[in-house]
Amino acid sequence: MKYLQIFSLKALSVVALFGVQLFVAKSSSVEVYGAYNYVMSMVTIGSLFIIWGGDRLALKKIPIFIAEQSKQLSREFVGKSLVLVVVNTVVAIPLCYYFLSKGELLIGSTFVFSVCLLLVFSVLKLNAAIARATNRVLFAEAITNLVRPMIFIVLFGAGLLFQMPVTVGNVALFLLASFAAATVIIDWSNQKFSVGLLDGSKGLHQIKKTYVEGVPYLFIGIGFPLLTSMDIILVGILGGVENVGIYAASSKVVSVVAMGLVAVNLLLGPKISKLHNTGSQEELQREINANNLVALLFVSCTSFFLLFFGVELLGFFGPEYKSGLAILHVLVAGQLVNTLCGPVNLVASLVGLQSFNARLLILVCGLEFLSAIYLYDLYGVVGVAASAAVALSFVNIVLAYKLWRSTGLHSGVWGAYLCFRGRGMYE
Repeated sequence: MKYLQIFSLKALSVVALFGVQLFVAKSSSVEVYGAYNYVMSMVTIGSLFIIWGGDRLALKKIPIFIAEQSKQLSREFVGKSLVLVVVNTVVAIPLCYYFLSKGELLIGSTFVFSVCLLLVFSVLKLNAAIARATNRVLFAEAITNLVRPMIFIVLFGAGLLFQMPVTVGNVALFLLASFAAATVIIDWSNQKFSVGLLDGSKGLHQIKKTYVEGVPYLFIGIGFPLLTSMDIILVGILGGVENVGIYAASSKVVSVVAMGLVAVNLLLGPKISKLHNTGSQEELQREINANNLVALLFVSCTSFFLLFFGVELLGFFGPEYKSGLAILHVLVAGQLVNTLCGPVNLVASLVGLQSFNARLLILVCGLEFLSAIYLYDLYGVVGVAASAAVALSFVNIVLAYKLWRSTGLHSGVWGAYLCFRGRGMYE
């Protein structure tokens, strides 16, 4: 039943998020749609720096604090995390200016709305992580990825009704309002568990320690989304916003493939640190195996569907987006390897391998950046897609091997096969 609930909710979330993409694409030019995705990619990557690993730390620490009935430690953690978000947002303002200028988007109120969006989106991610850590996975998913996109669509539609011009600044304003509404709703719910932002405002000491503690999780939190979002930023810098629009449409369609793995990871996340800290490795392996089998079934079906009907799906965005079919095929291949390796990034970061994970991600992100520039000169945006797919696959394979050698845990789908054959964890 839990898998049915999370898949149903995730499916509705994908429909809502995909609807946002279609709505913006159909209601604006390719240039505005590309600029919208450029700003969202910048905010998505920027929020990873802003939150400083706080979402991962929340998933690791808060379940333990709750098990120990230590509300004070939970409140202090939330308070310190909120201070980090505010301080880091101020620090990131020059970088925000730089990337908007690179994308030629320093027009009107776009800069101000983008900075505010960066802050609010980061607070929303922190709130959602806290909700998931307190076993309200479905609630956090519903508000963040279902209710929030619906609010955006309503606001965007109202703007069209009142004949507001479809500019990047107005789209950013609608995004800001939708993220703010979702943040307020989740924080109001978190306060019932004494882990709301207002509850945490009393524990604001030891900020320096929190910065140090969050460094590995910062790089982990940045690394994987950067591997899947940096390509859009690079396409924008190398090829302009029109190419970003076509590339982003293909990327959004492929995101449906990853939905199965993301959905089961939402259920697995709160269990990992608790089971690992109590030494319940066999039970943790069983949870990983069950999640992987469900994810593999879903991903296999969606991958074949996209391979055969990808051009029709891209056509929903408009005839000019069909040229992104080759990009779609390359990105699907990368997501298949990602699924076969299972929730390796999540598991490794919560069982003590966060430092190795962080170093690996830094190395591969640098290699992806260089290879994307080189391959773009040879194959255009398809080369950037290939660089992203290979980088994602390489990280997952290396990390899965390291996890097995260090803990005996099999993060990939082969773990279920080994258990079926009756072999032990370390074999």
